[in-house]
Amino acid sequence: MPQEFKDYVVFPVGSYWVYKDSVSGVLDTVTLKEQTFSIVEQREFGYNYESLVQVYYYSMEDNSYRAYNRFNDISFANWELYDIYNFHFIYADIGYNSGYGNASVESFFDTLIVNSVPYSNVFCIKWPYYTAPKNYSYWSKNIGAIKKVDTTNVWELVDYNVN
Repeated sequence: MPQEFKDYVVFPVGSYWVYKDSVSGVLDTVTLKEQTFSIVEQREFGYNYESLVQVYYYSMEDNSYRAYNRFNDISFANWELYDIYNFHFIYADIGYNSGYGNASVESFFDTLIVNSVPYSNVFCIKWPYYTAPKNYSYWSKNIGAIKKVDTTNVWELVDYNVN
Protein backbone atom coordinates (compact mmCIF):
# COMPACT_ATOMS: atom_id res chain seq x y z
CA MET A 1 0.00 0.00 0.00
CA PRO A 2 1.39 3.38 -0.89
CA GLN A 3 2.39 5.63 2.00
CA GLU A 4 0.17 8.37 0.55
CA PHE A 5 -2.85 6.12 1.06
CA LYS A 6 -1.76 5.14 4.58
CA ASP A 7 -1.46 8.83 5.52
CA TYR A 8 -5.23 9.12 5.10
CA VAL A 9 -6.48 5.90 6.68
CA VAL A 10 -3.90 4.18 8.93
CA PHE A 11 -3.83 5.36 12.54
CA PRO A 12 -2.73 3.94 15.90
CA VAL A 13 -5.19 1.67 17.68
CA GLY A 14 -7.07 3.71 20.29
CA SER A 15 -7.44 6.75 18.01
CA TYR A 16 -10.94 8.19 17.91
CA TRP A 17 -13.08 10.63 15.96
CA VAL A 18 -16.27 12.37 17.13
CA TYR A 19 -18.81 13.25 14.45
CA LYS A 20 -21.96 15.35 14.71
CA ASP A 21 -24.87 15.12 12.32
CA SER A 22 -25.57 18.78 11.59
CA VAL A 23 -29.13 17.88 10.57
CA SER A 24 -30.23 15.98 13.73
CA GLY A 25 -27.53 17.06 16.23
CA VAL A 26 -26.70 13.40 17.02
CA LEU A 27 -23.11 12.66 18.10
CA ASP A 28 -21.18 9.49 17.30
CA THR A 29 -17.71 8.53 18.49
CA VAL A 30 -15.76 6.17 16.25
CA THR A 31 -12.81 4.39 17.90
CA LEU A 32 -10.18 2.26 16.16
CA LYS A 33 -10.06 -1.01 18.16
CA GLU A 34 -7.95 -3.34 15.97
CA GLN A 35 -5.76 -3.10 12.88
CA THR A 36 -4.09 -5.94 10.97
CA PHE A 37 -1.92 -5.92 7.85
CA SER A 38 -1.37 -9.11 5.84
CA ILE A 39 -0.56 -10.43 2.38
CA VAL A 40 -3.40 -12.40 0.82
CA GLU A 41 -2.55 -15.00 -1.82
CA GLN A 42 -4.96 -15.28 -4.73
CA ARG A 43 -3.60 -18.49 -6.25
CA GLU A 44 -6.59 -19.02 -8.54
CA PHE A 45 -6.02 -15.56 -10.06
CA GLY A 46 -2.21 -15.62 -9.92
CA TYR A 47 -1.55 -12.59 -7.74
CA ASN A 48 -1.28 -11.45 -4.12
CA TYR A 49 -2.55 -8.30 -2.49
CA GLU A 50 -1.84 -6.42 0.70
CA SER A 51 -4.82 -6.41 3.03
CA LEU A 52 -5.65 -4.03 5.86
CA VAL A 53 -8.47 -5.01 8.22
CA GLN A 54 -9.57 -2.45 10.79
CA VAL A 55 -12.23 -2.82 13.48
CA TYR A 56 -13.99 0.35 14.60
CA TYR A 57 -16.39 0.78 17.50
CA TYR A 58 -19.33 3.15 16.93
CA SER A 59 -20.91 4.59 20.07
CA MET A 60 -24.18 5.47 18.32
CA GLU A 61 -24.66 1.87 17.22
CA ASP A 62 -23.02 0.39 20.35
CA ASN A 63 -21.36 -2.04 17.98
CA SER A 64 -18.11 -2.77 16.14
CA TYR A 65 -17.74 -2.90 12.38
CA ARG A 66 -14.90 -4.06 10.18
CA ALA A 67 -13.36 -1.97 7.42
CA TYR A 68 -11.67 -4.03 4.73
CA ASN A 69 -9.01 -2.62 2.44
CA ARG A 70 -6.92 -4.24 -0.22
CA PHE A 71 -4.27 -3.09 -2.63
CA ASN A 72 -2.78 -4.76 -5.68
CA ASP A 73 -0.95 -2.92 -8.49
CA ILE A 74 -2.03 -5.36 -11.18
CA SER A 75 -5.64 -6.22 -10.52
CA PHE A 76 -6.89 -3.05 -8.87
CA ALA A 77 -4.99 -0.48 -10.95
CA ASN A 78 -3.81 1.44 -7.90
CA TRP A 79 -7.19 2.03 -6.32
CA GLU A 80 -7.91 1.54 -2.68
CA LEU A 81 -11.19 1.51 -0.81
CA TYR A 82 -11.76 2.40 2.81
CA ASP A 83 -15.14 2.14 4.54
CA ILE A 84 -16.12 3.53 7.95
CA TYR A 85 -19.85 3.46 8.53
CA ASN A 86 -20.41 4.53 4.93
CA PHE A 87 -17.45 6.88 4.88
CA HIS A 88 -15.43 5.89 1.82
CA PHE A 89 -11.93 6.64 0.64
CA ILE A 90 -10.60 5.61 -2.76
CA TYR A 91 -6.98 5.96 -3.72
CA ALA A 92 -6.30 7.45 -7.16
CA ASP A 93 -8.87 8.58 -9.68
CA ILE A 94 -9.35 5.19 -11.34
CA GLY A 95 -12.85 4.60 -9.99
CA TYR A 96 -14.36 1.55 -8.37
CA ASN A 97 -17.60 0.01 -9.58
CA SER A 98 -19.60 -0.90 -6.47
CA GLY A 99 -22.51 -2.32 -8.43
CA TYR A 100 -24.39 0.89 -7.60
CA GLY A 101 -22.07 3.21 -9.50
CA ASN A 102 -18.45 4.25 -9.67
CA ALA A 103 -16.63 5.73 -6.71
CA SER A 104 -14.26 8.47 -7.75
CA VAL A 105 -12.14 11.34 -6.55
CA GLU A 106 -14.50 14.28 -6.96
CA SER A 107 -12.05 17.03 -5.99
CA PHE A 108 -9.00 17.93 -3.92
CA PHE A 109 -8.71 20.94 -1.59
CA ASP A 110 -5.47 22.41 -0.29
CA THR A 111 -7.59 23.63 2.65
CA LEU A 112 -11.20 22.94 3.62
CA ILE A 113 -12.97 24.40 6.65
CA VAL A 114 -15.26 22.08 8.63
CA ASN A 115 -16.83 23.39 11.87
CA SER A 116 -14.60 26.48 11.74
CA VAL A 117 -11.46 24.28 11.65
CA PRO A 118 -9.18 24.41 8.60
CA TYR A 119 -8.04 20.98 7.35
CA SER A 120 -5.33 20.57 4.73
CA ASN A 121 -4.76 18.13 1.86
CA VAL A 122 -8.42 17.08 1.62
CA PHE A 123 -9.83 14.61 -0.89
CA CYS A 124 -13.56 14.64 -1.67
CA ILE A 125 -14.75 11.18 -2.69
CA LYS A 126 -18.05 10.64 -4.51
CA TRP A 127 -19.62 7.26 -3.76
CA PRO A 128 -23.02 6.24 -5.20
CA TYR A 129 -24.72 3.89 -2.75
CA TYR A 130 -28.14 2.20 -2.81
CA THR A 131 -30.81 4.89 -2.69
CA ALA A 132 -28.32 7.72 -2.10
CA PRO A 133 -26.90 8.36 -5.56
CA LYS A 134 -24.50 11.03 -4.37
CA ASN A 135 -22.63 10.34 -1.16
CA TYR A 136 -19.57 12.48 -0.56
CA SER A 137 -16.89 11.92 2.03
CA TYR A 138 -13.99 14.24 2.81
CA TRP A 139 -10.60 13.01 4.02
CA SER A 140 -7.74 15.03 5.49
CA LYS A 141 -4.18 13.75 5.50
CA ASN A 142 -3.03 12.41 8.91
CA ILE A 143 -6.51 13.02 10.38
CA GLY A 144 -8.91 10.75 8.46
CA ALA A 145 -12.55 11.32 7.58
CA ILE A 146 -13.65 14.87 8.41
CA LYS A 147 -17.08 15.04 6.76
CA LYS A 148 -19.74 12.92 5.03
CA VAL A 149 -22.72 14.21 3.09
CA ASP A 150 -25.58 12.03 1.83
CA THR A 151 -29.25 12.59 1.04
CA THR A 152 -30.34 12.71 4.70
CA ASN A 153 -27.30 13.51 6.87
CA VAL A 154 -24.26 15.75 7.08
CA TRP A 155 -21.73 14.21 9.49
CA GLU A 156 -18.91 16.57 10.47
CA LEU A 157 -15.85 16.02 12.62
CA VAL A 158 -16.09 17.92 15.92
CA ASP A 159 -13.21 16.31 17.85
CA TYR A 160 -10.53 13.68 17.35
CA ASN A 161 -7.46 12.16 18.93
CA VAL A 162 -4.97 10.35 16.73
CA ASN A 163 -2.78 8.62 19.34
